[in-house]
Amino acid sequence: MANRELNELLLRVARRAENASPTVLREAFVPVPGLLAQLECPEHQVLFGRRGTGKTHLWRHLCESRESAGALAVYLDLRQVGMAGDAFSVRQDDFAELATSLLIDVVEQFHTQVYEAALTQRWSAHLDRLSGALDALADAATQIRVVGETELEHRQEASTTSTRGAALELSVGRDPRASWRMDSARERSRRSVASRTDRGRETHHVLLGPLSAAFRALTAAIRPAPVWLLLDEWSALPLELQPLLADLLRRTVFATSGMVVKISAIHGRSQFSEEGRGRGLTGLELGADTAATLDLDDFLLFRNNTVATLDFHSTLLHRHLTAMSARVGAVEGTAERAIAPSVPSTEVTRTLFASTSTFHTLVANAEGVPRDLLQIAGLAAGLAQDHPIGQTHVTAATRNFFLRDKDALIPQTSREVFKRLLEQAVRQRSRIIPLRRDGESDDLAIEQLYDARVIHRVRQGLGLDPQRPTELYDVYVVDIGAFLGMIGNKQVRPWEDGLDAGARFADDGEIEIRGKSFVRLPPRWYRQPQRNIASGSAARPR
Repeated sequence: MANRELNELLLRVARRAENASPTVLREAFVPVPGLLAQLECPEHQVLFGRRGTGKTHLWRHLCESRESAGALAVYLDLRQVGMAGDAFSVRQDDFAELATSLLIDVVEQFHTQVYEAALTQRWSAHLDRLSGALDALADAATQIRVVGETELEHRQEASTTSTRGAALELSVGRDPRASWRMDSARERSRRSVASRTDRGRETHHVLLGPLSAAFRALTAAIRPAPVWLLLDEWSALPLELQPLLADLLRRTVFATSGMVVKISAIHGRSQFSEEGRGRGLTGLELGADTAATLDLDDFLLFRNNTVATLDFHSTLLHRHLTAMSARVGAVEGTAERAIAPSVPSTEVTRTLFASTSTFHTLVANAEGVPRDLLQIAGLAAGLAQDHPIGQTHVTAATRNFFLRDKDALIPQTSREVFKRLLEQAVRQRSRIIPLRRDGESDDLAIEQLYDARVIHRVRQGLGLDPQRPTELYDVYVVDIGAFLGMIGNKQVRPWEDGLDAGARFADDGEIEIRGKSFVRLPPRWYRQPQRNIASGSAARPR
């Protein structure tokens, strides 16, 4: 009976941080070892991470913790700025208008958040000076303009005229006479006009007016307390507009003493700068204008530290169950005692799962994405019903989650690439896919598949070939959910990924990782016809 109540509760666990109440977020938060200390430093930073890795949850926790430490913390969800159609209507003819609207909306959202904070008792002693700074900020927002639309027209004309003719005169009479005269009468005329119009966004720039002064007045009003601006969902902005917002931040907030900016973004869907024609760089220069960039995926990677990863995810499950139980009052008696806050998280997983290895399989199948772990665990709990969650439940849930959720996220333009990755994995009997860091790992199709969480990067910058030390590889594994159907039908046999030890090139030129060999493929092999992918025939069903 206890397992049934716990499984039902696991089905109800909040799977997206923004849908949970602040109380649930606070109680369910699990700090990532080593990451939170870096984020609490008062430096401008960008945090990358795939969808589902917990960026929103982390940002909300950071906002609350900075407020508790005495700062004025502002959290902005960038999905809620601008107009709904902006992402699909960024055309050349309305670019300046949309960019201006977006920048004004961001400043106004910031103004609203600070205004609401100023009305609280905590900042009442600073109200007079804050009021003046807020008025200046509101006035400055109306003066933001994006200008620089250019249109150049080039015209060329050419004309040629020539005449040519001949005439013969004869006179017959008493005094015959003949004369010859040549007079060109042919005329040829040619006129050509070439017209070319050039227009571009490269010359756009932002007119900020007194915005910088308004930010300085704001920080002066609450000094020595700092102002923290936490921008979430940066990648939700139209890609073309992102460099302009980054440029606004660089020239105002980043240059204001007492202000700290943290930005969460997704690889492959973020553009912080662009080169302008004749105007230099527009936007932010990561690593120069900001501190070291962080990647949440690296901190959550299962293979980096197995013990710490298992502890993190068991604590995550425990706290979510406890917080949800307190919110809905769904369990009592034995089940309630099983997830009490005083109970170690390892005991909770022993109650929920049929064996320790079952929980390990769940963590491995989630590939370092907390939201995926909660989704798979919920599906497995629905299959288990009155019983502890077993290996068959986790396997079926992983496969169902891949088919229903992950596979639907694969862009149509990248499906053929994913198919060839699967074929290569089956051929080499390993999920490992080493890709050259320059030209392959940064390919748009690979970035889209990584963002869709159907491939997972597990190593970066490996030098596999002593003969070519400058050629680096990123190592990926294909999502296990893509193979479980073939393994279940005995089309292929299960295999290990073999990533626990070092990697090198074998003597025959193949990549070798813990005794596993992988064909050293030609550049961009995943975009070539199937017959050129690798030597040898595909693996036969066994």
